[in-house]
Amino acid sequence: MTAQKAKHGDHDPVLFPTLYYLGIALHHLNKPEDSLSIFLTGLEVLDLSAIEKIANARFWIGKEYDVMGEYNNAVDSFVKALAQYKELNHIVDTGVIIQTLHSLGNAHLAQGHLGIALKVSDFG
Repeated sequence: MTAQKAKHGDHDPVLFPTLYYLGIALHHLNKPEDSLSIFLTGLEVLDLSAIEKIANARFWIGKEYDVMGEYNNAVDSFVKALAQYKELNHIVDTGVIIQTLHSLGNAHLAQGHLGIALKVSDFG
């Protein structure tokens, strides 16, 4: 990755996808701290105009915080992801939004906020 970054700078078209799929692999290997670190690094290398990629990374960041029991950080990440998905309107697959809403509701529920968890479906 260092050679790629040296060649293309922070906005290398190969760097983010590499980090993104590495983060997902680490998630599935039950290594949330490592996965979180990779996704946070991925956010740093993205151009701010890459809204969908940023939102997808924020979703996975929320998943890692949730696994680690850091529910406030998970909620924050899911809310940011949903706001960015909303910016994209019809471009985003509805299933992605539903999955993010489900994860947001679960993070609220884990904190004992049943009322908020039930209201999550009112997003939008």
